[in-house]
Amino acid sequence: MSKINPNTSSAHLIEPGIHYFFHKTLQQCHKVKEEYYNVIFNIGAWIGMCVVLGIVLIIRYKGKKTEVEKQIQEREKQHYILGKIKQYQSASQKKSMDNISGLPDWNSEYDLIYRKLYI
Repeated sequence: MSKINPNTSSAHLIEPGIHYFFHKTLQQCHKVKEEYYNVIFNIGAWIGMCVVLGIVLIIRYKGKKTEVEKQIQEREKQHYILGKIKQYQSASQKKSMDNISGLPDWNSEYDLIYRKLYI
């Protein structure tokens, strides 16, 4: 019969020196990984801030129009509105000239059948 010695501790799969070595190596790898991620994050954040600042500066620079540009835009808007008014007036005048009496066209079935058969 085999007896278990109660004085011995539980079984270890690796030696204590190897355990210490691996533990310290993994700690060092973790530090290097954190430094690497921090550098990448800092560079990305700096580039992002530069892009946002550049966009804001470009918008501020090109956003304001000069007085000449404002006058040109206002003149173009007036020409557009006047052109639309003239188109509407000519269309309404043409419509009113088509039928002087203002009565709707008379299209009876008899006229339509007669047209189809004899014309």
